[in-house]
Amino acid sequence: MRCVYCNTENETGSSRCRHCGMPLPREELRDRKRLRRPFLWLFWLVVIFCAVMIFLLPRSLG
Repeated sequence: MRCVYCNTENETGSSRCRHCGMPLPREELRDRKRLRRPFLWLFWLVVIFCAVMIFLLPRSLG
């Protein structure tokens, strides 16, 4: 696991960087980001679909 502050490679499971001493991100935070990614793709897909449909659907004459 790399330190986000000094970019030093550290052992997996370490809580602090061996070079600068700053706390390393926990694995739980990484897992949450991985789970959030598919939902972000789905959100943008729906937004793009809605934008395209606004322009492609026929307007009612009334």
